[in-house]
Amino acid sequence: MGTNVCAPIVSAKNPQYLRRRPEDTLLYKVVQENVATVFQKIEAEGKTLPKFVRQEFDAFLDCGILAKGFLRVCCDSCKRELLVAFSCKKRGFCPSCGGRRMSDAAAHLVDHVFPERPVRQWVLSFPYNLRYLFAYNGKALSQALKIMIRVIRRYYIKKSVAIMARNNKGSKLEGEKVGKIETGAVMLVQRFGGKINLNPHFHVLFLDGVFSEDGTWCGVTAPSDEDVAEIVTQIRIRVFRALEKKGYITGYDVNFDSDDLFNTHGALSELMLGSIQGVNCFGDNRGRKIQTVGKWGSGGWAELRGNRCAYKDGFSLHANVAITATDRKGLEHLCRYIARPPVASERLSEDEQGNILYEFKKPWNDGSTHAKFTPEELIGRLIALVPPPRTHLIRFFGVLAPHSKIRKKVVPLVDEKKNEKVVKKKVKRYKMEWAKLLKRVFLVEITKCECGGTLKIIAAITTTKAITEILSHLSLPTEAPVVANARAPPQTDMSDFF
Repeated sequence: MGTNVCAPIVSAKNPQYLRRRPEDTLLYKVVQENVATVFQKIEAEGKTLPKFVRQEFDAFLDCGILAKGFLRVCCDSCKRELLVAFSCKKRGFCPSCGGRRMSDAAAHLVDHVFPERPVRQWVLSFPYNLRYLFAYNGKALSQALKIMIRVIRRYYIKKSVAIMARNNKGSKLEGEKVGKIETGAVMLVQRFGGKINLNPHFHVLFLDGVFSEDGTWCGVTAPSDEDVAEIVTQIRIRVFRALEKKGYITGYDVNFDSDDLFNTHGALSELMLGSIQGVNCFGDNRGRKIQTVGKWGSGGWAELRGNRCAYKDGFSLHANVAITATDRKGLEHLCRYIARPPVASERLSEDEQGNILYEFKKPWNDGSTHAKFTPEELIGRLIALVPPPRTHLIRFFGVLAPHSKIRKKVVPLVDEKKNEKVVKKKVKRYKMEWAKLLKRVFLVEITKCECGGTLKIIAAITTTKAITEILSHLSLPTEAPVVANARAPPQTDMSDFF
């Protein structure tokens, strides 16, 4: 098991590691008190949920709890000890594990994948019916992704060929040379929107240019609004054509007859559809749009407009965000934004009636600032966000792909001991060590004690007897928080009707 990475910073001058306490957060309390009730209501309707969804919630309730096991870290000088709880390492909605995965993925991409070349972000979102299909069908999602990559790749190659032709005094390049130029891209799938809704869409970071076979770089100019509009039109046509050919859709509608999720796990299918459409699936508000809090106005849905933005029949493409070759911090910040977890704990709050409020990143067009859920409605949203197992959320293409012939000439290789770029050393490690990640993100030097000594891991405590003895000695809770039993449905006195 891994260890927790999300730790608060005590002081900007002398930051120190403090163990997080998930049992005190609002998200943990909501899940702890209501998850059994939600699961019971789903079973009462004769529906089922996949096993991986239940495992996600069970692991979340154990994440960061000392009573479930921890590491003992001791200073070799003053003998001061720290306890570091194990983490769940899931990919669903856990803010701590999602935060670690976000920071780790961003560090890996900047240090070991992207060369010092300009990078442009291409964001593609889909119509509502395709969002549901891509949320559970990995093959259909891969088909759409390949089409997007192919269309944008051809745009870059065509534009670079024109630039190289002008540099060669207008002479035409030989077809053999044109076929040996290639760009590179990294795709990250985001499964969520800003209101904890299910919204699978693509964030693709393309190198803003191409490499030749010998590693020579040729940059291209920024795409125009017309270029983006033409690209999104081609993507729309080819995605619909490919999905209909595979039998996933008929016209614009998803074929539910061949929908394995709908036929085997109707509850998850219903929750996904409700989350995509912004409809609640529990309680008195079942079938209604989610409630929002804020200043209501006349604003409604509006087509995304701006530089390098295009919209076509539900397909929205945005390509205005670009990072220069020397802005490595900006690139890492962009990678963190793309790989961020779906739920931000600091944006959750509770009103006087016990409803859960989730603050939007920015107000909607009508002035709404928060989405309002009952606790059960919030858990329904979390269920819909859990990704199916064995689904790749990060993929590599072109010169950045693992099996590219010229990848070793393009991708930076780093000696982790000296933290310097090298030519021949191949880096095999993917995940960054927990201590190094804490230092990189939070400026917390976990390996250094306050006395100046070195902190080292001396034991992993996993047996119940040892856990109880150590926690009792430190006057810490020896039992994990108890998950509340399912609440019975309200009983109606039939005598009131006679």
